Amino acid sequence: MSRRPVVALATLGIALGALALPSDAAPPKPITKSYTVNLLPFPNLQWGSACQEKSPIASDHHEPFAAPAKGTLKVVMSDFQGDFDGAIVDDKGKYLVASDNAAATPNATPGVKETTTYKVKKAQKLVIRTCNFLGSPQAKVTYTFTFTP
Repeated sequence: MSRRPVVALATLGIALGALALPSDAAPPKPITKSYTVNLLPFPNLQWGSACQEKSPIASDHHEPFAAPAKGTLKVVMSDFQGDFDGAIVDDKGKYLVASDNAAATPNATPGVKETTTYKVKKAQKLVIRTCNFLGSPQAKVTYTFTFTP
């Protein structure tokens, strides 16, 4: 038997083995961003949440986020007094998940946070909404997108 076919097969085997390596690679690092919002309160007592379709823009911050793949998007609002609400909507404005359960009143335990979590099934454009229902003008927002296999 000639050595040429053996060398060719060995080279092909090494090349195919190298193609299998990326599947064993670690998942991409999470995507994280923090920012501060300055919003006027808009206490419309007819709504259960400040993040309604018709919230005034001065009370409602829209942060676009392009989810690159399947994963989990977690949004945490902190460093506020009063009542802030959050929502994650698709790029057409359809509500996917909302959070309006935390209020940091003057007598509340320090460190109250409003958290919204959404499981992303595929790459898609989203909007993170932060709304001031009846709170101090400022809050910190941090989001983290974690990839899932």
